[in-house]
Amino acid sequence: MCASGLRRMGCAHDFDRVRMSRVPYHGRSCLQRRATLVVCLLRIDAWEITLFDSMPLPDRVRQLEPLSRLIPYVIAKGGYFDAKSVAPRFDLMPVVSIPKDDELVQGDVHSCGVFACMYIERMIACDFQQSSSIFDVEEYRGKIALEIFSHSDEVMS
Repeated sequence: MCASGLRRMGCAHDFDRVRMSRVPYHGRSCLQRRATLVVCLLRIDAWEITLFDSMPLPDRVRQLEPLSRLIPYVIAKGGYFDAKSVAPRFDLMPVVSIPKDDELVQGDVHSCGVFACMYIERMIACDFQQSSSIFDVEEYRGKIALEIFSHSDEVMS
């Protein structure tokens, strides 16, 4: 996310509307060499990053430290503090990981992108309740594909 993206989300003159933002983040475990896509919910009003990780690893919060140090500078560069007439904050945004018992966990190493899309869709709809403990990855993949191709001008045969 760049400063212009931050401005587009809330318009530089109306930062009261910018309270949270969703950031997909590609993390790699230095120890296990497994890359995954997680979603970070930036909660500016609470000054924290909420981590949604469908393949939780013990060192994931530590992996997000560069992001938690960078985001305050991006927020400042986007004009948030000036628009709110408050002193800029450059302290670390703590990362709060959702416990794996409270979120859906992927059963393979290939579905992190599908879970990231699902988390973001639920955040947009403000629906954080699990509809069930079973998430049908293939059904959701089909739903995403239909949404993408339904806006296509060409009909695939």
